[in-house]
Amino acid sequence: MGDISSDVSSKQNLVDRLLRRGYKGAVFATLMLLMVVPTRAAANTVKGAILPSGSRQVGEQRYRSPSNYADTLTFYGRQYKTNPRKTIVNQPGIRAVHIVNDGKGDWEGLNIYELGGETRIFVVLREKAPSGQ
Repeated sequence: MGDISSDVSSKQNLVDRLLRRGYKGAVFATLMLLMVVPTRAAANTVKGAILPSGSRQVGEQRYRSPSNYADTLTFYGRQYKTNPRKTIVNQPGIRAVHIVNDGKGDWEGLNIYELGGETRIFVVLREKAPSGQ
């Protein structure tokens, strides 16, 4: 009878070890998922153009960024790493950069500008082709 109890005990130890390993793996996977999902879900899109989370519409195709100008440019630097960009204006009191779309979405570009202490984003939509062509 001693053999049966030691066999049951060793199987119980094996089950306990596997459960602990599975538990740790499940917790790790859940934490990793929670770290990735909010960053994807945080951004809004307009016609395919990504806007920073917390952006508020202030006009037609115009949005106020919740961040300052430098942080907004950093956000777009991460979102659109390879998209061409050019400075529109850089003078005291107003700064602006244009980011060209690489072909995805219904937007042609983004104008990010700072005026009066606010950072705004203007989504430049693609021109629709004439219906006769």
